[in-house]
Amino acid sequence: MAATTHLLTVAEFRKLPQDTGAVVEVLSPSNTMAGILDKEKLCLENGAKEFWVVDAGRHQIKVSTPDGHTVTYRSGQEIPLALFCGAKIAVDAILA
Repeated sequence: MAATTHLLTVAEFRKLPQDTGAVVEVLSPSNTMAGILDKEKLCLENGAKEFWVVDAGRHQIKVSTPDGHTVTYRSGQEIPLALFCGAKIAVDAILA
């Protein structure tokens, strides 16, 4: 079964609970850098604890937080899941 995606409007995002965890954006050819940065800013300013940008082409995932901290994780590395009591997930498991 194919997964379906629903892109939230700004109004829909603002209605989400303030304890929204992570927002994950998967890069595609239609994404622009300006668009990604706008989404990141919007999400982090409106309650998201983390904003992830998954770049399968470069085998990396960028994780940003509201305090301005950003870390890029690459193939072979693990991403700490602060929202899940210190668990970790391998970049390669996400990109598989």
